[in-house]
Amino acid sequence: MKIISFNSYKGGACRTTTCYNTLPFLAKELGATSEQPILVFDVDLDSMGMTNLLDKLDNFNGAKYSANNLFVKDTEGICSKIQNGFDEEGDLEEYYALFNKAGKELGLEDDGAVLFCGVDSTLSNFSDDTFKSVYDEINSPLGRLISALNDLDEDEKPKALVFDCAAGMQMSTVMVMEKVDTMVMCMRPTYQFRAGTKHYIVDRIPQKLKHQQLSNPRRLVLVPTAVASCDENSPVDILKLRNEAYKGIMQIRRLTDTYGVDDLGYRFVDEMIDGVDTMGIPEVERFKWQEEGTLYKIENCTSQEEKLKGRYGKLAGVIKG
Repeated sequence: MKIISFNSYKGGACRTTTCYNTLPFLAKELGATSEQPILVFDVDLDSMGMTNLLDKLDNFNGAKYSANNLFVKDTEGICSKIQNGFDEEGDLEEYYALFNKAGKELGLEDDGAVLFCGVDSTLSNFSDDTFKSVYDEINSPLGRLISALNDLDEDEKPKALVFDCAAGMQMSTVMVMEKVDTMVMCMRPTYQFRAGTKHYIVDRIPQKLKHQQLSNPRRLVLVPTAVASCDENSPVDILKLRNEAYKGIMQIRRLTDTYGVDDLGYRFVDEMIDGVDTMGIPEVERFKWQEEGTLYKIENCTSQEEKLKGRYGKLAGVIKG
């Protein structure tokens, strides 16, 4: 069972959009089915990006189970059975029934291959101070859930848990990062995002992760997003922008090389920054201003859009490892 987070040092990095568009490719890569689905959690408890993108806000407002339950004390006893294990026949099916099916919405034939758990926006404000007052640090619901799922037989476990995180070092994000095996770090290729992301992955994240003793260090996959698209007819300034961005991103790569895994708390993976012409996720005109369905299920794609599909497909393969 893979545990994956989509992260960014700040908002506007196309993190949720990248997660959304990668999910159907990832489901295909991992062989997700209704019996062994991918479980997707929106853990951006303030902005609720994925919950809104999937138009699921009404489904989780006031629901008995939501992404909020991953972090806070279970005062109603709703989640105790889930977190204490799936020992009885039907326990796992009962848990999956708390999710919304999203497979067909993402373009898959099996609607249950991707199950989504969104944010309940009716709950109290989840500022970090409020969070600290309700978080059960000793008996983390998230940790107990992961342990219960890991205790299942291999042919019963979900194929993956995927978390669309909040930006920066908000508490829900930190708690998820401590549990994952793969972090997908999204960033726009501008100087502001490059500088902020460099600080984030070299200084901020290691403060939280480097002291954890892991037999298999988590992987960090850096993904430039909304990279200016170009071809042989592109103006010189676009080509210059791409070259400058690539050089700046490679500076981050070289900087991470100067630290060991023990210092960073993760192993840096650079497969999505493999060249000036193919780095990251390119910007494509039709998808700049609308998010009506994933790219995966769009037919009659242009050659540029087919290349974009290929990049999401490659990212899914990199995540699979």
